[in-house]
Amino acid sequence: MSDKNDTEAPYDIPETIEEAVEIMLQNTNDKDKEVISKMQEKDLTLIHHGFGTCIRNNFKMWKPTSKLVQACAERDNSIKHRSHYIHPDDASGVVIKAFWEKLNERDRNLSD
Repeated sequence: MSDKNDTEAPYDIPETIEEAVEIMLQNTNDKDKEVISKMQEKDLTLIHHGFGTCIRNNFKMWKPTSKLVQACAERDNSIKHRSHYIHPDDASGVVIKAFWEKLNERDRNLSD
């Protein structure tokens, strides 16, 4: 997945984590998918700045009205969100983890 900056993305901005993961599956090259799937969960923070920045920018997670950020706040159990607010940096971590989980689920299904 590459950073689209302010250009129009070839997809709708996702409103759910599942929609975001599906877009990422379609738009991330196979080499990057393989690298991410082989990472340990604790190491996902290593891709926060590059891959995470692309996610935040492409999915417009900096907008205060982002439904995707809201969905991440609702899913994130590590922080109590009294107002259901989560910083976009943290929200992209929720999306990255969901993407990693989906990649590993897919890999398990292929090996069965």
